[in-house]
Amino acid sequence: MASPKRRLLAILYGHQLDSQPHPQAPLDELTATCSTTLELQTAKNEGWTTIHQKLRDWQPHAVFLSCGVETCDGLEQLRPLTLPDPPQTGEGASSPLQQMFQDTPVECLMVDALIQSAEAEALHAVGIRNVVMWETGRSVPMLPALHFSHAFLSTLAFPHAGYNEAFAFGSHSVQVHCTVSLGGQLQSPIMPRWLSQSPAALPTNASIPAPTDQGLDLSQGIAAAVPGWEDVRLLAPHAELRLLVCGQPSLIDAHRLSFLGEALRAVLVLEVRRATVTSTTPCERLPAHLPPGSSALRCSIRSQSGATALAVLGGPPSVLGKPGLVEHALRQTLVADALSLQFRLPPPSLPPPAARSLPTIAGRTPVVDALVLTSVWAVQILRTLSQEASFRGLVSLGIGGVGGSPVTSFRDADVQRFTSIVQSHPDAAASQAVAQQLVSIPAPATNGAGPSHSLPRPSRDGSEQEDDMDDGQDSELNSSFAFDNGSTPGDVGTGITSDIAMNGVGHMHPGLPPVWQSDRPPMHECSEDVFLADLAAFLRERKHAKINSDNFPDAVLNGQRLDLHNLYREVSQRGGWKVGNGINWKGQVFPQMRNFSNSHRMTGVGNALKRHYQLYLLDYEQANPADVTGDHCAICGGSDEVSTDWISCDMCNIWVHFGCDRRPYLGTFKDYSKSNGRNYTCPRCAETKRQRTQ
Repeated sequence: MASPKRRLLAILYGHQLDSQPHPQAPLDELTATCSTTLELQTAKNEGWTTIHQKLRDWQPHAVFLSCGVETCDGLEQLRPLTLPDPPQTGEGASSPLQQMFQDTPVECLMVDALIQSAEAEALHAVGIRNVVMWETGRSVPMLPALHFSHAFLSTLAFPHAGYNEAFAFGSHSVQVHCTVSLGGQLQSPIMPRWLSQSPAALPTNASIPAPTDQGLDLSQGIAAAVPGWEDVRLLAPHAELRLLVCGQPSLIDAHRLSFLGEALRAVLVLEVRRATVTSTTPCERLPAHLPPGSSALRCSIRSQSGATALAVLGGPPSVLGKPGLVEHALRQTLVADALSLQFRLPPPSLPPPAARSLPTIAGRTPVVDALVLTSVWAVQILRTLSQEASFRGLVSLGIGGVGGSPVTSFRDADVQRFTSIVQSHPDAAASQAVAQQLVSIPAPATNGAGPSHSLPRPSRDGSEQEDDMDDGQDSELNSSFAFDNGSTPGDVGTGITSDIAMNGVGHMHPGLPPVWQSDRPPMHECSEDVFLADLAAFLRERKHAKINSDNFPDAVLNGQRLDLHNLYREVSQRGGWKVGNGINWKGQVFPQMRNFSNSHRMTGVGNALKRHYQLYLLDYEQANPADVTGDHCAICGGSDEVSTDWISCDMCNIWVHFGCDRRPYLGTFKDYSKSNGRNYTCPRCAETKRQRTQ
């Protein structure tokens, strides 16, 4: 079934627009998509009566109202809203803007001009449910306003994309490219306001259509209607993808990449939440970690924009035998997996990658390398979309290359816009004059202006990946642990529960003090109550988290409140988070926690523990370096400069480089690092054990 077209009317006023639109005009965003997903009409400098008649006759879904830009002190800025007066003023007269939209069923109005908040709020009275506006009383530089309009309108080209989703997407893109550093402190750019009963938020699985199978009673949820539904799993191997992002080296920063990661996840969600299954093939060999009696399907999928990918779905045959349920399960699990995409920062000891200009990438706009950890199917989708000349989602995020290949939808106007933005971000200490081209008075708090904090996939050292693919389905986390930005996390679908992330990149923000000053004793002497109090204080101060001390932590694992005390103690004494898969999370850490039980049936506990550790404890660990045991190999005496394949002895807990252990028949590092891996015994303990048995 073809997606319904969205009708958009562009009303343009201003002397700059008398002859030719601005060379970077955001309406250029719609020219490649009008024939397929959008219908566009333009009214330029027309009278009040003509505009009002067009609104009544055509009944557009959305209206873009622009008054152009003006130059003030050498800087281009948005102009105040100016409309021609109506021919007559009726009783209970209101402003010309309100009268223009009287009795017109417009769903969303974007005012690309300065307007008073009271007037924008009054538009709700004439039936406009969603309003995007720039508030008067402050100057709005052209660059962030122009960039927001491009990102907002490009999202409207997605069939079924919500206006609140388009606003959040545009806000995130502006945060990525228009945030500047003043005196060593990051300053967010000025942002538009979102006036609506629906909070602005990036897309989640809430808008996934219900399954098409008839006869299902979904009043109690699909899990209650379909036996075995909770056992369906997406089997998605991980992959790294290199992106080329328009910007200077300063863009490779925890703050900016958190917004970019959220927006890139949104692109994937928009693509797969209505994905269709084009073909299915039963897997000849069942993946080893699926429960007995399960089956698996290799599915070819087509995304909303026509990109194709392969995905494997595992679960009970009773579910996988019904095409409608298979398609719905794939949508649910693909959305959940999309939300685990994560940018990886370079090691703290290395400088950020240098910017470079390439003839085939974004018209020689300076770009920097950014590394993403995601799933293979997502890499396939992004690579395909990068070659679609009509797909604008990647351009709106300033992504010029995917996996070394250029994004083909970059146009001359995009090159001009991003070149102007990049040139306004010198890596040296920026002067106040340059910074003012992007930054103005902070905008009022709005829902959706910050990242929605869905949990990224944990970082992994090296190329070895875990076989356990269910990503911690047995863990539970309530949404009361949230950061103070007006956003709350949503459920992320079948097989993966709802989580939120510290900063989306797995590293503490570089602007934070490196050490947390607390009065608690060393970890080997610290009681659980003292530890939790110190951790809660840290999260409140450093992460602005809302924490209820009586209910902290509010995460549940294996039916019990998560034991953060022992989780932190066991991981930190094994070398900390950076050891990654060198820690046997399921075999070593979990048995030392109160959540462990001999009869547990959790298959994803290793991934669940890593997710909880990254959410609650990673920044705390980095701020308490004294808690982490030394990282000297007991065999060679070296540290990370020798090797990073750390592994801990299960008998004495000393650390060695796996590659330094030359004994035969050890197997591979992956045999020990996966969640249900083998136990490792160091050479000294192995010799001691041998002598005792003689």
